[in-house]
Amino acid sequence: MFSTIMLTRMEEHREKETVDKHFFGVKDTASITNIIMRGRDFNISLFKKETHWYIDEQLQADPNMVQFLLRILHNVEVKHPVDRKENEAVLKEISLLGTTIDIFQGNDLNYSFIVSGNEEKKLSYFFHSGHSSPQVVHLPGYNASIHPLFKKSKNEWRSKNIFSGDWQSIEKVAVTYPSQPERNFEIRRFKNFFTVPGIDHPDSSRLFQYVTQLQHIEVDAFINEGVFQQYDTLLTEKPRLVVDVRSSGNKKSMSLALYEPLSDGSVLGVLPEGKMAVFSIRSVKGLVVARDAMQQKE
Repeated sequence: MFSTIMLTRMEEHREKETVDKHFFGVKDTASITNIIMRGRDFNISLFKKETHWYIDEQLQADPNMVQFLLRILHNVEVKHPVDRKENEAVLKEISLLGTTIDIFQGNDLNYSFIVSGNEEKKLSYFFHSGHSSPQVVHLPGYNASIHPLFKKSKNEWRSKNIFSGDWQSIEKVAVTYPSQPERNFEIRRFKNFFTVPGIDHPDSSRLFQYVTQLQHIEVDAFINEGVFQQYDTLLTEKPRLVVDVRSSGNKKSMSLALYEPLSDGSVLGVLPEGKMAVFSIRSVKGLVVARDAMQQKE
């Protein structure tokens, strides 16, 4: 009898519980310094340094994804609590598959909640420990579910630009063909111009085009070794070419090794520390240039 009364009162409390629609919204997203997302098999920390965001304070994060995340955190609205009949099932799903979000402003943990969702029903749930029910939430003006963003892998959060600097900071570009050394060349900055050592009359427009394209090259996807056999096999071969870029004020050069294209038009690239990435052939074809092409045509 006592248990029945307690359960009844809990249900009455749950039915009366109302959550302000802006409860989960972060008013001042500009003051956020760190966002930690913890799931069953991942732990991602987004860290703000000056005007840029980094993953685990090392890899530059995709600025478009970060801006979308901040937009969600600022504008997310509660629609209503989950249906009473589904409350227990949703709570169980959240405890097993939910992503815990911790938001820091400075050194203070100011927001913490769990995100989950139902892709079939196109519903997203936010749950705060102070509530008895998860809340169905949405982003006004956005018709798709928002919870999938909180389950992205570390590779998916990485910036797709391989060269994070500005082309005007480039001091040297070295292009090496391991199996065809006669195609090798270097582009060096001399005052306000670029030149190629050993070529008396280089094509200045071609040099400018080669250097400026670097800041626009984007990765299609970052991958891990041991996942795709077709790319792992390429690692046993010599790369088609290697591009090394050194910028002013940057002691570490950016390096990209590119392999022969596969039949599907994809190109494997290897970045510093053996990080693997896949490019479209169209994205990197401008890098495949021989030394002779840098000579000004008479």
